[in-house]
Amino acid sequence: MTGPTPATPADSMLVPDAVIRGAALALAVVVPAAVLQLLIDVPSVRWLLFAVILGGFGVGGHRAGGLASATPLTNAAAAALAAFVVAQGVAVALSVARGSAVQWAAIAFLALLATSSGMVGAMVSLRRGSSGRSGGRSDS
Repeated sequence: MTGPTPATPADSMLVPDAVIRGAALALAVVVPAAVLQLLIDVPSVRWLLFAVILGGFGVGGHRAGGLASATPLTNAAAAALAAFVVAQGVAVALSVARGSAVQWAAIAFLALLATSSGMVGAMVSLRRGSSGRSGGRSDS
């Protein structure tokens, strides 16, 4: 009789709870901003909302990275990408239903931006955590 197989590094890289919580937080920011972006026809406001959307992926990455201490960047990227896939999946379905063309190259580029924003959020989390630990020491 053999025992359980040892965990491989790939088995322990993603923390599902961290990815889900990070993606949910990202969606809570991204979806309202994306809907507003569709409704508003002022270019400067649309750019501002695009920045809010990227920030939303960053916030989700920050949450996921903070919850997954062993592999924060991997989990942040996965959370941001998961949120992007959900939001963009709905947008693609709506485009197809309306008979609009789907710009696959733009979607791939935006997926990369979303994932990168999530990783930046995790890097902020790591930087804040390390600066808090290496800052002043308490003697009490």
